[in-house]
Amino acid sequence: LLATAEASATEVVQTLESEAATRAAIPTPTPIPPPPTPVPLPTDSGEIEDPAVTAIKAELVSLGIPDSGRLGWLHEPVTVAAEGAGQFAGVNDFGGPVTENFVIASDIVWEAASGSSGCGFMLRTSSAAADSSQYLLLATRQGNGQIQMLPRLVGAIVPEQAVVLEVNPPDAGFSLEDGGRNRLLVVANGPSLFVFSNGVPLGEITPATPLGPGGVAFIALSDGGPTSCQFENSWLWLQDPE
Repeated sequence: LLATAEASATEVVQTLESEAATRAAIPTPTPIPPPPTPVPLPTDSGEIEDPAVTAIKAELVSLGIPDSGRLGWLHEPVTVAAEGAGQFAGVNDFGGPVTENFVIASDIVWEAASGSSGCGFMLRTSSAAADSSQYLLLATRQGNGQIQMLPRLVGAIVPEQAVVLEVNPPDAGFSLEDGGRNRLLVVANGPSLFVFSNGVPLGEITPATPLGPGGVAFIALSDGGPTSCQFENSWLWLQDPE
């Protein structure tokens, strides 16, 4: 009986070992790898181009502007508000002067007190001091919409040197309503400023008083009541010297 029991135990062990060997012989299925993450294509120089830069270059080319140069900055959405006759406020998260040749663009959503209030850019500012010099380039509701360039020299606006570009026509899509959105783009090339409204070329401005390279900012100008300007999809492109 003992010999029979030992034989039975041996058979059980052999059976278990055989089953284990059979299981070990069955290959484990290879996991299916996840799909690869899309990789941006390299530029001609072999560098990977940021999608934001690609979009900016496409916008420049669509307007007939050379896309040579480099990104200055991408700005987060920001709201600028001003109140009081002749009062303006400016904001830029990136300080310091920029090169002489550049392109600045932004979508502007406005809540303006009246026709002579406006939203736009401060260009070629010499400093942050009260007696600094710069150009104030503003979209306003006057007429059927105007782009006004107001030189501010040594702390004072010089109205006799102001330049006005009528918007509508040619830009029939210019929104005059509170909450309306317009895209303002300015090409600063040497002493001149070329203005686009919603992708429509409005014309070139050559200020009577040339200013050299300086800072840029988003601004709101009030003619008395509260004026609010929201800037979105904003960027600065530094052009290569010609």
